Amino acid sequence: MKKIGVIVVLTMLVVFPAISWYYLRGGINYRKEAFAEMVSKGPFDASLLNKSLQDKIQNHVTIVDLNGSDKTAKELLSQFDKVNEFLFLSQHQVDTLQITSEALSAYKTTYTNADYVLVDLEGNVRSTYKDNTDDHKLLVKHVAILLPFVEKNNRLNNAQ
Repeated sequence: MKKIGVIVVLTMLVVFPAISWYYLRGGINYRKEAFAEMVSKGPFDASLLNKSLQDKIQNHVTIVDLNGSDKTAKELLSQFDKVNEFLFLSQHQVDTLQITSEALSAYKTTYTNADYVLVDLEGNVRSTYKDNTDDHKLLVKHVAILLPFVEKNNRLNNAQ
């Protein structure tokens, strides 16, 4: 009986914390690698957008669709459309927030060889992407990493 007690205590004091540490370290490394892929490329020039879009782009993770397909635009928007801190700017008829053709032309000149531009919460360009499957997956991963974590059920507030 003593041996079982010692094994249980050692498991609780050593094995479970070691497993937790390993799991959490993996998550931290995943986020660090994702942020390393998204080194800031400078501020996004929002002055080309109309005033209402300039106000909306602040404090939002934004995808600017420069030349992506309508199908991809719909897929991207459907994945994040329920997130308050997400914004999708496009000329496609997938959202009510449409970018003007003048601004689109200027951004295409600035971000050549890109179909999508990812802008973080602080208004910095994080990365540009092509309209292909690999970049689409990478864009979704990067948006998910940049979005702030908001707890849906804040039990502390509900308990009061």
